Amino acid sequence: MNYMDSCRINKLASGERARLQLFCLPYAGSHDGFYQSWRDYLPSDIDLNLVSLKQKSTLLGRQNQVCTRTLQEIAQNLADIMAPDLTMPWMVFGHSMGSVLALELVLTLEQRQIRPPLLLAVSAHVAPQFHNPAPLYLLNDDELCEVLREMGGTTQEMLASPGIRKMILQTIRQDLRILADWQPPTPRELSCPIAAFWGEQDNMVQRHAMQGWRCWTHGEFSFDTFLGGHFYFSQDPQPLIERLLTRIPYKIDRKRH
Repeated sequence: MNYMDSCRINKLASGERARLQLFCLPYAGSHDGFYQSWRDYLPSDIDLNLVSLKQKSTLLGRQNQVCTRTLQEIAQNLADIMAPDLTMPWMVFGHSMGSVLALELVLTLEQRQIRPPLLLAVSAHVAPQFHNPAPLYLLNDDELCEVLREMGGTTQEMLASPGIRKMILQTIRQDLRILADWQPPTPRELSCPIAAFWGEQDNMVQRHAMQGWRCWTHGEFSFDTFLGGHFYFSQDPQPLIERLLTRIPYKIDRKRH
């Protein structure tokens, strides 16, 4: 199967000449709109690239569903799309499932001997050696909705609407199955630094499992914590973005767009 149409990237340029590209990868069930507000908090010389795992994204989910893929296949697809544009320094941020997708992406580009990122930023997902997810995609609708309520990130109003709820659950089940089926790569040290971010009240991810990302780089490793749960930055991304910018080993214009 050709996976070239299974991903898309929406670039939110600053309007000025960029010196750095930031790629944001989605969590299970999300769409590229989740990171759109980040443009307001980023310096003017950083282009924001929003990755969606489907050909089209909508406000509530995704259309043009494709058959179940693996994270490695998605990473291959993303690498195909991104590679021609990686002519300037870049970094990648992944939240939850997006963290391990970001890892697979970096490994894929490394194998192709393409410019590595200045920084691999991972959020709210255990290091690969601790990957052992419960098969949440097998839960019935009510059980899965309860898990989503506990995690946050999905409003009560959206889950209360039968039509919207159906769309959400269809999308998130597919992503959760992809995540559950993921076979982590053989442990190795990346050349790029890794920055890990975690909400202190996250019931899905333990502190030591986030700190386990340290062994995946021979470069610098940082671990920052915030108040909040699994979606600790969803209401106010500014504290996370400000901390993220300090972890970039690159001098950038601190003037916001």
